[in-house]
Amino acid sequence: MEEKNFKNYKFMVPMYGWPIDLYYGKASDVKEYVENKWGVCFDNFDGYCNGYTSIMGKLCKNHKELNMFFFISSETEKFSPESGVNGIHTIHHEAIHCAWFILDYVGVHISEENHEALTYLEGYIAKTVHNKILQWKK
Repeated sequence: MEEKNFKNYKFMVPMYGWPIDLYYGKASDVKEYVENKWGVCFDNFDGYCNGYTSIMGKLCKNHKELNMFFFISSETEKFSPESGVNGIHTIHHEAIHCAWFILDYVGVHISEENHEALTYLEGYIAKTVHNKILQWKK
């Protein structure tokens, strides 16, 4: 079996029971692997992005196979608040997408009056992703 040129970590979102597949590596390598694994084509994941999220799975056949694809580029050098649109900002950006998708799918309505679930879930996802990437970078 060919060695992967990226890191992968699957974790479960508490309360919602939603699996997240974190990928960290070169975008083009992750794109090729995930497209082959899931049998999908990412038209808007061009292989040059800093981050990307998408609901993956076989929606029509088995809902238990649903999971969230969460990608962060290893070609982003710094994961600190000073790193601008890369690094930690990309993690939080993608974590908001991820949290919104999950809450929407499970039927939690987000509005001006009801957004605490989004903020807590985004924080949990971003912290988990950030800590795992820091562990990989050691």
